[in-house]
Amino acid sequence: MSGDVVDYASSAVSAESTLLGEWRARIVPWVLAVGALDFGLEQFMVVPIVPAVQRAEGVPVTTAAWLITGFLLAAVVTAPVLARLGDMYGKRRLLFVSLGAFGAGSLVCALAGSMEWLIAGRVLQGCGAAFGPLAIGLARDHAPPGRAPLLIGLLVAASGAGAALGLLLGGVLVDHVSVAAVFWLLFAVALGLLLAVWLFVPETPVRSPSQPDWAGAALLATALFTALLAISQGNAWGWTSARIVLLLVASAVSFAAFVFAERAASAPLVDVRLVARRPAWSANVVAFAMGFALFIAGVVIPQIATLPEASGYGFGLTITQTGLLLMPGALAIVAGGWASGSLVTVAGVRPLVAAGAILCAGAYASLVIAHDTVTAVLLANAVLGLGIGLAIPALMNLVVHSVGAQHTSVFAATTAVTRSIGAALGAQVAAAIVIGAGVVELGFPAEDGFTGAFTLGLIATLLALAATPLIPTKRTDPVVRGAPDHGVTVA
Repeated sequence: MSGDVVDYASSAVSAESTLLGEWRARIVPWVLAVGALDFGLEQFMVVPIVPAVQRAEGVPVTTAAWLITGFLLAAVVTAPVLARLGDMYGKRRLLFVSLGAFGAGSLVCALAGSMEWLIAGRVLQGCGAAFGPLAIGLARDHAPPGRAPLLIGLLVAASGAGAALGLLLGGVLVDHVSVAAVFWLLFAVALGLLLAVWLFVPETPVRSPSQPDWAGAALLATALFTALLAISQGNAWGWTSARIVLLLVASAVSFAAFVFAERAASAPLVDVRLVARRPAWSANVVAFAMGFALFIAGVVIPQIATLPEASGYGFGLTITQTGLLLMPGALAIVAGGWASGSLVTVAGVRPLVAAGAILCAGAYASLVIAHDTVTAVLLANAVLGLGIGLAIPALMNLVVHSVGAQHTSVFAATTAVTRSIGAALGAQVAAAIVIGAGVVELGFPAEDGFTGAFTLGLIATLLALAATPLIPTKRTDPVVRGAPDHGVTVA
């Protein structure tokens, strides 16, 4: 009898543990999705407040722009390193580091008494950008068989939702509360996420234990930092100036040394042999072009929206109204990301990327023809967002499923970095075109500059479309083939 009682109690405990495990497993994707949403907030919530900070601090626009540039520089430098450490020592552990950076950076910005401290806080926030690749790695590790593509699409969609909310909330808080309120909100979200990850997200058993490749990390960080600094300052310093040329040369030399060192390393930061395989390099080529195209609209549309109607083409909108104008485009990224994650196992990567590029090209073509009404710009931006939402999750799925699970986060980071560099270059070239067109009466930028920037976006999306045949077909597409979520290899 006593033996029966013991067996019954053990079974009850086991059943309770199983139910608890299933409940936690269902919570994990949503915690990661909220984290991806926060990542979108961290990136885009500051965009609408830059003019307000510039006026309040009495600094030139080039200095205020470092609120965005500083975040981006820190992100591209630290994301691959922290993502690789997550693959090695545990992705959940590094999530705490990323969220800690978000929270600490937000606190510094909220308490900042000068422009220098605001920029320092934004740089610290950028050090948390590895959250995205780490979350993708955890989603793949914890996903039921065949569900990883959908979860990756969910994370990209959630990041798009964060961008939409950020563009709106940033403007509302600045217009009706204060600049500091933006960062207090981000601080509170980071603290809530730290608690949620601690309570609900288990560590993954998938690891690649080895010694950190600090030499490779230093070389890659140098290559990325110098390249992005040159891109971000090209307009201010002059593209042919000695400083820009030296930075680009330093980037090229550092990157060549990185490739050489990684090929010789026993435990490389990034396995360049895997990067050189078709799924990875083809996805990164297209991701660069799509990133380049996306941020052209992100730079140009707010300028048109906020310019007064006296310019002849501006809408005269407030910061909050500009956020509302941009919001449908960000929400379209959410819809596209969700659809991409659901369809990629059926349609394959190449058709989804091609469809996304066609939508983006159509959006930019319409902006070239007509950008003189709120309706025309809103609809075109929504179509652009839908195209980006379809393409980027498909590319991310291709990359992370082309390598073993022990490399998931760092390879997701390489694609994110490629896209970010394309975005930074696109924004700067678009700005150069607008500036180069000169000014007209009353000192407004010439409308031809905006038309030229939209034409550049059209060219970039057509190049992305032209590059889609490089993406593997159904027979070599690991997602379409129904390959397992771990240890996938692609010829």
